[in-house]
Amino acid sequence: MKAPIDDRVLEHINYLVDERVFNVGEMKRHVRLFVKNLFVDRPLPVSFNRRFFPSRSDLRNLIYRQRQRKLSGLLDQEEVLKLVQKYSVDMPDSLWF
Repeated sequence: MKAPIDDRVLEHINYLVDERVFNVGEMKRHVRLFVKNLFVDRPLPVSFNRRFFPSRSDLRNLIYRQRQRKLSGLLDQEEVLKLVQKYSVDMPDSLWF
């Protein structure tokens, strides 16, 4: 039976996708480092534990889903709002609508 991916790992994967890490091999390397940092004071889970070490197909699907969420119409509006807020702080003399 397949266990769900740990929430902390899933959150980190989504963060990395937002930071434009789309390559599955690169994502796998980042996840491995993240899990090692999670278990600094405890024994590391075995590498075939998909809860902490998702397979390549799991990572591919998670990357795809997060990218789709970012591309949806509602999130586009939210992203534009964030950009406008950032630009208005960075460039206070400009007008943003």
